[in-house]
Amino acid sequence: MLKRTIGLLAVSVFSLIGAQGGATPPDPAVVRRVEGKITNAAERPIEGARVLFGPSDFLLFLEEATTDAEGRFQIDLGRFPWATKKIRGLVLAPGFAVAEQSIDMDQEKSTVDFRLAEQEWKHTEILLRNESDQPVADAEVTLTVGGRLVWSRARTDAEGKCQVAMAPDMGTELSARPAGARPTITSLGMTNDEPPSVTLPVLPPIRGRVVDVDGRPVSGVAIGQMILHEPNGWDE
Repeated sequence: MLKRTIGLLAVSVFSLIGAQGGATPPDPAVVRRVEGKITNAAERPIEGARVLFGPSDFLLFLEEATTDAEGRFQIDLGRFPWATKKIRGLVLAPGFAVAEQSIDMDQEKSTVDFRLAEQEWKHTEILLRNESDQPVADAEVTLTVGGRLVWSRARTDAEGKCQVAMAPDMGTELSARPAGARPTITSLGMTNDEPPSVTLPVLPPIRGRVVDVDGRPVSGVAIGQMILHEPNGWDE
């Protein structure tokens, strides 16, 4: 399986697509429906599998559907300008390997089925520690896939710990937003050589004052809102 690196680059590309898409509103009359069924190797339906959709030429996903008790999903992507030719469809279901297909969207309805092979997911323990090396409890930790789609949310326990899980080699983005502290973000490749636990620093907010060249206070100025924390210890 090719390693899927989906992180900050995908977010930047998404911003670019959003800006371009805003200039040409999609035609509400266009119908581009995708439907199908997701089963395991024994052809039994998989409920709760999530199917991610995105442009064929970018490493990001912009919409998703979830399977019902019969393993079926259906979604209309007609409002997206990129969903008129060929798109990517990727399936994530806990305990199964990632499955991906190219979907031809030159007609009103496309049918695509997925059969998933069992595969153990990679679990990573997340630890939040403050400047005094004390655990940070009750902080929300979010795992995002495809550049923008939230896969899971967890809260740290009294020891500042929580756990996230994802299919092997699936690139993800991990963010933590502790109350009264700076948000922190990092990327995980969910590869076998990654450590079983990741510690994220929780730092106090940066306080200051913005003034113009004459010393007058300036309101409404956006200041950096997050920290990019890389596993190699480099922070920004």
